[in-house]
Amino acid sequence: MSSTYQGRGADALTGKMTAIRQTLRSLARSPGYTVSAILTIALSAAAVGTGGGILYRTLAVPRLAAEPVVLIEPYAAESGEAVPMTRREYRDWIAQEGLFADSASRSLRRLGVNLQGGPRLLDAHYVSGNFFRVLRIPFAAGGAFEGNPNGVVIAHTLWMNELEGGEDAVGAILEIGERPYRVTGVTARGIGLPGPQAEIWLPGEREEEGRPRQLDVFARLPAGMTTTRAQTEADAVFTRIDTTREYEPSADAVRVTRLDERINEPIEGVLRLIGIALLTALACAALAFGTLLHLRRAGRRTDHWTRYALGGGIGHRLRQAAAEHAPIVAAGAAAALLLRACTAPTAQNLVAAGAPGGATEAETAVGAAITIAAAGSVAAAGAAIAWTAERASGGTASGTGAPAARGATGASLPLRIGAAAQVAVAVVLVHAGAAVYGGIKAMADIEALGIADDRVLSTFVDLRRNRGLERPAQTEEVMRLVSAAERIPGVTGAAGSLGIPGEPMLRGGADILHDHPITGERVRMRLGYVPVTGEYFAVTGIPILAGRTFDNRDGDGAEWATILSESAARMLYADQDPIDRMVYGLGARVVGVARDATYSTTGDPRPIVYRPITQVPVPGMNLLVNGRGDALPNAATVVETIRRANPDLAVEESTIVGAPPPAVAAERRARAWTIGAAALLILLQTVVTLYGAAAYAAARRTREYALKMAIGAARSRIAFDVLRLSLIDTAAGLAIATAVVAAADCHLETLAGGAAGAAPTAAVHAAALVGVAALATAAALRPALRATRVDPATVLTDDAGA
Repeated sequence: MSSTYQGRGADALTGKMTAIRQTLRSLARSPGYTVSAILTIALSAAAVGTGGGILYRTLAVPRLAAEPVVLIEPYAAESGEAVPMTRREYRDWIAQEGLFADSASRSLRRLGVNLQGGPRLLDAHYVSGNFFRVLRIPFAAGGAFEGNPNGVVIAHTLWMNELEGGEDAVGAILEIGERPYRVTGVTARGIGLPGPQAEIWLPGEREEEGRPRQLDVFARLPAGMTTTRAQTEADAVFTRIDTTREYEPSADAVRVTRLDERINEPIEGVLRLIGIALLTALACAALAFGTLLHLRRAGRRTDHWTRYALGGGIGHRLRQAAAEHAPIVAAGAAAALLLRACTAPTAQNLVAAGAPGGATEAETAVGAAITIAAAGSVAAAGAAIAWTAERASGGTASGTGAPAARGATGASLPLRIGAAAQVAVAVVLVHAGAAVYGGIKAMADIEALGIADDRVLSTFVDLRRNRGLERPAQTEEVMRLVSAAERIPGVTGAAGSLGIPGEPMLRGGADILHDHPITGERVRMRLGYVPVTGEYFAVTGIPILAGRTFDNRDGDGAEWATILSESAARMLYADQDPIDRMVYGLGARVVGVARDATYSTTGDPRPIVYRPITQVPVPGMNLLVNGRGDALPNAATVVETIRRANPDLAVEESTIVGAPPPAVAAERRARAWTIGAAALLILLQTVVTLYGAAAYAAARRTREYALKMAIGAARSRIAFDVLRLSLIDTAAGLAIATAVVAAADCHLETLAGGAAGAAPTAAVHAAALVGVAALATAAALRPALRATRVDPATVLTDDAGA
């Protein structure tokens, strides 16, 4: 008995191995179908795995945390603007018994740090000793400075860029603000928090107590605590502490916000785009795979009819289909995992947000699981689409057969509509990508900023070391730096200012009392305040519309002078001539009027008053230089010139005036990459679908083409017959895309991130139509040419013999 069972088991195993070999041989004989199907699954599953990993890290991981971190923000109820806590309020806050005992604080500053290449100006965060523990920030080396007032933690980027990732970084001594600190740790890569990202972390108790600092306060909630209950507790605490302030604006309410929500605010639009792109890519991939499967079944219709006639039921056919396509799904999933491993790091860098700790092994495993699940979903959904199309076209499942031409071309209406939809989606995405690219270019439009030169390099210099100098000595230091920059080879002009057009926010502002030009009432006016040297306007290309620029007449002991922007002149004097008038709130006389320039990328541009840098002390200065012709001055040469003039001055990395802020540029790049990757993926899926349709239709109609050529049909006619179906579906998709773009054109500015003038032109849309049409034609061209090479004698002889 046992030998009988063993014999049956051996026979079963032999039968399975035979079936596997037959399946592999069948797939090998159809390389076009096999490669197309594997690519369809691999590309879509890799994209979904990569995007799904990003969404899991940024959205799911923080919400799955048992003890979430929240940001506690006092704010003014009337305006809704956040008012960061003072240090005194924070001490009162943590002294309260209850929910927010486990809290930490930080304040933001910029400090000069002596590094190997010289003094650098870095973003520094003064934090409480428990900051790293409360936020659970991981370390690449060493640890926190908790309890060590002379310790410093450095960011991973600083460690790699300035200390070359050396193992001796921990324990090294850094001179920060003329005070030595010992490096206790290096944070892990990928730490993201709201606001400027820290390059160094310092103990909060070492911050100057004599200067009131405003703090961001973070708290880790107890397990199971909701944000709603935390808000109630915060309101109760806020009523018990003293919030009166002598100088700073007071707050009359407090709000509790999840840290992950605040971190994701800048990329909220990108995350929505990723979700939409993933759903679209899955749908298009399922349609492409379903089309290939349906066409392959149409090409092997005789085999399926034979099995049906021999009594093969639906269960048997499903098992046969699963066995046949298991190798394709497995190969596609394996290729998708490989592609995801290659693309995930780049994608995570493009969307650097979410949990402060960066990616973990668990998140990597989740991304791989999403990739495998996506491959299975594409295969299952494609099989369902193929089965539905087959039923709709009267296929083998019903046993009724179908007309030869219809079965050969796979011309069921649902799949043809799907192919046209794929073409339409691809064109719309190409158009959307052009909109985002236009938004990126619009951010760097110097004419929108009010300047006329796109070759101006700005290097910020920290001048706080000169505070002890007398005013003439401070002025002499500034002018020596400007003169040294003018002597750099290739530099055509140099100037100094505190503030440049296109910065995220204006560095200085002035509230002045002034008589309203129409009513005559004394009113308070808010103006932007920009100290500059006289050469500033010539270097940036901001024209002086009336009066003069600053010169030797505006020295330290002379009458105070000012130049107004156009809008400031209108605000202060309406239609009157402002030249030689006094701005009493400033105590300065107007010597010129300059064209408006936009100094802040947040909110409406302010009216600006310019002051000569020789008459006002400045804690820092933007050293501006422009180049000859189209050449941009070398940033390293400018920095070296500054250090030769005064080696003790800390400098910031050079930027091009008018270049978008790094955070904004990164968000736009993430938009562009998301839409561009989705467009490329769907274009590839569309090519796969159209190629598969044309190839299998041509193969199934081989006998028909042989008969036509035997009776004298031109080969060009045969080729056009193969191309016709693809051209019809492509034309329908292009027409749909044109209608969608025309209807949604008004929303493209929002898609581009709000940049004016970013909507693509008609030429861009026409180029997208032509490009997609060319790809669709190329996809069907090879099958068309193959059909023209059919030998009528051979085909008809084989059919007769059969």
